[in-house]
Amino acid sequence: MAALGQSTSMMAFTRSGQPSFTELVSGAYTVCVVPFPAGMRGGAGFGYLQQHGAQVPAYCQPVNVAATPATQSMTMQVAIPPLLGSGS
Repeated sequence: MAALGQSTSMMAFTRSGQPSFTELVSGAYTVCVVPFPAGMRGGAGFGYLQQHGAQVPAYCQPVNVAATPATQSMTMQVAIPPLLGSGS
């Protein structure tokens, strides 16, 4: 994300698989999802990404946000990756 230069980025973590963003300006965005292995709980995910981040798949998809309606949604297909190493 640092290589994007002048741009805006947001990050959300969710257990439901349905993150929400508010106050977006209409326009073109790229949504990226990094799914955790099944069973990953709480703060363990941060350590897991530090240790295995280069091997965890990221899924990205372009999205156009329209000015209306106020609430919009999208669907992205991802595969849940296997647990690598000790997971710590």
